[in-house]
Amino acid sequence: VIAFSPVSIVYGQCFMLEAPLMMLMLLVLYSFERGLTAQNSFRATAWFLVSGLAFSAAVATKVYMLMLVPVLVVCHWEQA
Repeated sequence: VIAFSPVSIVYGQCFMLEAPLMMLMLLVLYSFERGLTAQNSFRATAWFLVSGLAFSAAVATKVYMLMLVPVLVVCHWEQA
């Protein structure tokens, strides 16, 4: 009964990741990686544009998505 109470549901939302936020995070990482490994500069630019838009949407949704910045910096540093 406690699992279905409204208080439990609201309290549980503080710890659960939201599905759109997870999708945006994975889209940022995937498109950034594809941009780094693209052979064509046009394709790389397109993938980085997708990554930037997804990152902007993720940060606009939750500001703590700025935690992706160090991950992206390390990915770029390892690729170079």
